[in-house]
Amino acid sequence: MRKSSALDRLHPDEFMRLAVKANFDAVSFAILLKMNLRTLERHFKQVFGCSPREGLERLRLAAARTMAEDGFQTEEIARTMGYKRASHLATRVRQTYGVSLQKFKKRRR
Repeated sequence: MRKSSALDRLHPDEFMRLAVKANFDAVSFAILLKMNLRTLERHFKQVFGCSPREGLERLRLAAARTMAEDGFQTEEIARTMGYKRASHLATRVRQTYGVSLQKFKKRRR
């Protein structure tokens, strides 16, 4: 039986708030959780089955998708999700989901 970690005890809303505050960066996220990066990596792998970088990027893209479905403009989504350029977000969405953000906007209508 494994020990409970700070990640186990985080409410999903608090997890998302901290992820946004850390700009979806694993090192910053570890600092906010008051643990070193290696500890975060170990706990993250136990709880979510992936690295913090992968998990935070999935969360970031899922939030971007939700914003697109809610009608936000690509530039605003990119800025909110911490991408330096809207084109970086568009590329990651296409790589991950196989469609553009515009497709998510159209699905919602």
